[in-house]
Amino acid sequence: MTERSELAVHVVRPGGGTTRIGPIPDRGAAEDIVASLTSFSTRPERQGVSCAIAVYDPGQEHLPLVPAEPACIAALLDHPDQGFDAPFPSLWDRLVAQHGLRTAHRVWKAAMDLGHTGDGVTAHSAPQDSADARFDSGLRLALSTLVHGDQDIDTAVRDIRRMAAEWAAGRT
Repeated sequence: MTERSELAVHVVRPGGGTTRIGPIPDRGAAEDIVASLTSFSTRPERQGVSCAIAVYDPGQEHLPLVPAEPACIAALLDHPDQGFDAPFPSLWDRLVAQHGLRTAHRVWKAAMDLGHTGDGVTAHSAPQDSADARFDSGLRLALSTLVHGDQDIDTAVRDIRRMAAEWAAGRT
């Protein structure tokens, strides 16, 4: 794989099914997506998911990267292959993986505030009621006083989740 190759992330669900995301312009962005989609979670659809970075193959079907634009998110909410209820990774999962939880919440809220005009888009709330999301939100709030920038906070949250998972595994 050359430095100039466009990349993709292949998400493999344990019950079957692979979702490809791409093209992704650089390795750092692909690594961030993999880290987010494979981070420790209690959500059943995330359990046992594996991801791999590969060279983008335009002959294969891929989900595109999701821009952090409320109008785009609102337009995709009910899309069967990309929307909120799509198989993991859903629109929400991809938005968080690409832009971080803080940006995802801001963009999602703005998409909901657009006021839907009966074009098939229905209101969906971000899965913020889950224990994972409450933990991440609280942790991000605490880290925001110590760390500057979404990317640094995302890295710190991933490291803390990894350490927590290792700690939990060691207790059994």
